[in-house]
Amino acid sequence: MFTLTMRFTLPEDTDWSRIPALMENRARQLYSNMPGLISKAFVYDPDTREYGGNYLWERREQIDAFLKSDSPGFASLWKK
Repeated sequence: MFTLTMRFTLPEDTDWSRIPALMENRARQLYSNMPGLISKAFVYDPDTREYGGNYLWERREQIDAFLKSDSPGFASLWKK
């Protein structure tokens, strides 16, 4: 098994009351049938404005595919 931890700093004007519903929606739409994903734990902290997740995967190749995919929107973060 392999883990991936991601953290993002959200803007100061983030509406933190909407974050739990956003996490539930993303879990249902993006992560419920993702190949190789064993579990995902969302994390957020309004005090530090951090949002992210801890992912547990079956194989390293599945992490690489996830990071290159456009499905979660992460691929655009790595493009220059």
